[in-house]
Amino acid sequence: MIKIAEPNARREYEALLNAVIAEADGTGERVALMDRFMEDAIQAHRHWAVQVEGAARRNGYAAEIKTYLKRTRVVINLNDREISKPRTIGTRRESDDGKVIDLQLPFEVLTFDQIRDKRREYLTQINAYTDNLAVADRLLALAEMAPGSNTPAEAAKLLGIVLDEYLGMAS
Repeated sequence: MIKIAEPNARREYEALLNAVIAEADGTGERVALMDRFMEDAIQAHRHWAVQVEGAARRNGYAAEIKTYLKRTRVVINLNDREISKPRTIGTRRESDDGKVIDLQLPFEVLTFDQIRDKRREYLTQINAYTDNLAVADRLLALAEMAPGSNTPAEAAKLLGIVLDEYLGMAS
């Protein structure tokens, strides 16, 4: 999320985001509504809106460049399976002024230290996905425990339990 330092401006921006989420379904509708709300905020001379628009534009440019770079692919044989992977890997580098910058680089020019760092990052992601799967499994177990329920909240109500307490119990 784009950082806005001034508390009132941040609350105003978060109210705009909440309105977008409440009023529109799906990414396309939300983007269109966000665009309209942001135009209104800019027309109303809300300083935070100009800041958000600039940051969002830069984020969009970064995503566009990343998408373009990932179009260049290489076929890799892993365990007798051929897979197509982008020739780029996201990495971090320190700029001359000491800022850490994220960039996509062709993997053949990465240093081995950068590749080791990326490998550690991938392992962290695996652990996060493992945790997310465990949460999903705990939530799906409620469907078995409360047949006929459609959501974890419904199941918890049928079972007479507090969902957060159930999730906090050792499995």
